[in-house]
Amino acid sequence: PEDYIYADTEDPKAIEKLRNANFNVKEADKGKGSVMSGIKEIKKRNLYIKKGSTNLLDEIKSYSFKTKNDKVLDEPVKMNDHLLDSLRYAVYTHLNRGYIGWV
Repeated sequence: PEDYIYADTEDPKAIEKLRNANFNVKEADKGKGSVMSGIKEIKKRNLYIKKGSTNLLDEIKSYSFKTKNDKVLDEPVKMNDHLLDSLRYAVYTHLNRGYIGWV
């Protein structure tokens, strides 16, 4: 199976640098509905996280959604979410492009 790096399209120079280093970089699919679709796909799966992944565990513990009038909205709070964003990019893009394998 091929290994992919799903990169945030906000930094094309970083993508170019990774490609020049011979990494298999795919630009992450980001667009309308991709955030919640990616979150829903992740929630369907079992996550196996190494004990030493403290930064990821901290992000998961602090992850929250915006609220309005005591109602939880389908919009996460943009704070301390870099690792979870990258996980979401990978899962959403991988599924959106019809790749098979690890998902």
